[in-house]
Parts: sequence; C-alpha cells; structure tokens
Amino acid sequence: RPLHEALDPPDASWADAPEGLGRGVLQERLGRIAASAVQALEPGESTPPVRTTRGWMSLRLEERGTGPEPPFEEVRNELRRAWLRERSEQSLERFTEGLRERAEIEVLDPELAAP
Repeated sequence: RPLHEALDPPDASWADAPEGLGRGVLQERLGRIAASAVQALEPGESTPPVRTTRGWMSLRLEERGTGPEPPFEEVRNELRRAWLRERSEQSLERFTEGLRERAEIEVLDPELAAP
C-alpha cells in the first residue's frame, strides 16, 4: 500500500502529493537518511530497514516520475535567472575565446614551456 496511505495515524499533509513524493517531501516527512536511501534505488528495489522520523521503515521505489509541473508564475524568476546566467556564460566564453585568438604568448621559463 502506498506510503501516504500506510501512515498511522493518517497524515493529511501527504494528501497534496499522493501520486509522487519528491525528495523534498520525503526529506521533510521522513528525514534525510530515508530520502537519500530512496534516491539511491532503482524502480522496483527496496531499502533495507532505515530509521526515519516516524520509526524504522523499509521503503520501495515503484517508479520515478517528473512529478507535477509547477505553474509558470511560480518558476518565472528562477527560469529568468537561469537564462541570464547561461547567456552571460556564453558571452564570457566568446569574449575569452576572442582574447585567446588575438593573444601572443611567450613563455620565458623553459620549465613551463610545452614539450
């Protein structure tokens, strides 16, 4: 039976993610050790007994999924920062490549010269 149904007493806080419990949810509800143990599993595998915030449990990974996509408005700023960071890195790479193409490098120390 799914973990969110097996909790005793039933915990309504699991109801918001009945189909998929991400690492953050697992870590919040069961602790870091349990979340790490599940993260290392392949679908169909079970953990040995691990101590959780709710006692000892053996957890089984049925399948991995992407989970629900958050609304665009919730991730808009994060996406913008990632896009700007990528553009900045590309610009810096083009700039440094141009510098390398125009540079004349003379190695004065024979021990540092390429063979």
